[in-house]
Amino acid sequence: IELEVLDIKLMPAPHYVRQMLTAYNSGKVLVVKKVRRHAGKPLSYYVHYTDPDLYPGITKELTEQKTFVATFEEVSKKKLTMLKQRIEAVVADIDLSEVLQVRFGLPLFFTENLYFTEGNKPAILTQNYYRGDKCFYKPSTHL
Repeated sequence: IELEVLDIKLMPAPHYVRQMLTAYNSGKVLVVKKVRRHAGKPLSYYVHYTDPDLYPGITKELTEQKTFVATFEEVSKKKLTMLKQRIEAVVADIDLSEVLQVRFGLPLFFTENLYFTEGNKPAILTQNYYRGDKCFYKPSTHL
């Protein structure tokens, strides 16, 4: 599995992201876009949003070495304590079809993860798009 960081930038928080992360003081978010490949073929596309003040000194190299969550905890020195996840089926729009190298309208598996730090403070919003022809979901639980 290869991981490529496509973009790292600071931008004004889109309305939805601002609502989910309860608007940071500056109104800006750090956005990291990545694609994960197997044998050169895209499997998934990730968009991570977080407070730039929690993630100082981010680099492409650092972000490619570990998961975003692991790197966030290491750099910010904050422990993530809770995750809220939303899962749905979506279709590839023009931009997603280009990144994932699939035809427009192909079904995608979408997950949205909202990570919280202690005190129930939202810290990271991650949107993941998985190719419908290359993934499956297999949960397990102890009863």
